[in-house]
This record gives sequence, structure tokens and C-alpha cells, in this order.
Amino acid sequence: MKIVMGDERWVKSEMTNKTHHASRVTRHVPLTKARIGVLMGGQSSEREISLKTGLAVHRALLRRGYDAVAIDVDATLIRRLRAKKVDLVFLALHGPGGEDGTIQGLLESIGMPYTGSGVRASAIAMHKVTTKALLAYHDIPVPPGTVVLAGRKGAGRTSSIPAGLRLPVVVKPAAEGSTIGVSIVRRREEWRSALKRAHAYDEEAVVESYIAGREIAGAVVAGPRGPVALPTVEIVAPGGFYDYAAKYQKGRTRYLCPAPLSAAVTRRIRDLAVRAY
Repeated sequence: MKIVMGDERWVKSEMTNKTHHASRVTRHVPLTKARIGVLMGGQSSEREISLKTGLAVHRALLRRGYDAVAIDVDATLIRRLRAKKVDLVFLALHGPGGEDGTIQGLLESIGMPYTGSGVRASAIAMHKVTTKALLAYHDIPVPPGTVVLAGRKGAGRTSSIPAGLRLPVVVKPAAEGSTIGVSIVRRREEWRSALKRAHAYDEEAVVESYIAGREIAGAVVAGPRGPVALPTVEIVAPGGFYDYAAKYQKGRTRYLCPAPLSAAVTRRIRDLAVRAY
């Protein structure tokens, strides 16, 4: 599903349905008349943050004069979308189920336009192992690392830091967001607990070399003439770790936009972001 918002008057949605001989479904919906369903909540570990995101989006849409309804996602979603006569969906879901292609695929199956990336891009971007492999293949720099599996598959690999890596390392679940389950291991005695924490959320734990430095975010959006890099943002978190609390507790983190960088470094970041996109 692709939504092209060339201006604020129309949303054009195009969906390829492979089970019906690649027939193409196209809708034209005037935004001033469309009912927008803001999907939030769900059942992931990021539910509470998703609710905050969704309510903020819902309030913003109402302030701008749009017809918007807030929907906490559950098993009755399709029925509720139809009952509320929703024309298109604004996705404010976080984590597995909401960012991994699942909800995107469900919405495509009923021909419902939605915001954000499609099924394949969502599934790839949510899974850190797949994302890293693709980026590395295209010569986009990524930190060295490996994957440690939980249970018997990972037996023999969990007792010590994986070969080829030196402390400090970062340990994180392969498919979680919001820094959930993430640890920075600086001492060997922290290794087992960090691995256990990551495996509590995912049987795959990504272990990477820790890279000290400044944290810069480079976002990209689809424009009418191709991907566009937004201004860079420097994230200054307390203690240098942009964890769950630093992300979501007001006042803990400073955001500098545009990031105070040289023109050359800024250009490099923006170029890498567009290539990754």
C-alpha cells in the first residue's frame, strides 16, 4: 500500500493484490471529507507509548479540522473500522504487530489506505538482523556484531562475549523498539544478565560493538520527486544512553535541530539516510 500526499486535499492509495492477479485498487479521497482512523495501543510492550502517540496525533488532527477517530487496536479492528466508516488510517502503533508489517498486511487485505511504510519495508526495518544485512550489502556502515540465540540453539555461546567482539558491547532484542531490553555491557560480569534481559523479549539477541560518540538522527520521508532527508537532530541523553526513560520522560533529553555539525558531516549523514531509505 502506498499513500501519496502531494498536497493536503487528496490522498491517493494504490494497492497491489497478488492473490487477485496483481489487480490494482486505487482510491481518491478528499482529505477534508475523509474520516481518519488513528490506530494506537495494541498488545506490544510499547503499548503505553503508542497510546500517548496516538492521542497526540488525534488531538492534532482535530485541531486542524479533520474528522478523526481514535481506535485502540484489538481483535475487532476490522469490524470497528467499518462501523466507524473510516476512509484511511493514521498508524500510531509501536513495536511488534504495529511496525513489523502485520497491521500493514491486514489493512491491505481490506483495501484500507494507511500512512507509513508498506508490508515489506516495515518487516525488514523492524528486524535488526535483516536490516543490518541489507545495509551492509549496500556498503552502508554498520557496527560489527553477531546474533546469540536463546535456548539450546544458543548453548555454548552464552557463557562469554562472542569471539571477535571486545567490551563494551550493546545487547538488544532483534525486533523491539523504544530501547526495550537494551543493555550496554562494560564489564564481563554484566554479560549474562544483559543477554537474559534481551532474550526475555526475543529469542534472537543482537550483540554489537559499542560506538562512543554523538547520537544523530537522520529521518527521511517520501517526496513527490523521491526521498527527502529532513534536518538532522542531535540527541543529548542523560548519561549518554538514550534509553526508554530518556526517550519518554519529559525534560530528560535535549534535542538539537539542526544538529551542530559541519556541512560535510551533515551532508554525509543525510546521504547515508537517503541511501538506507
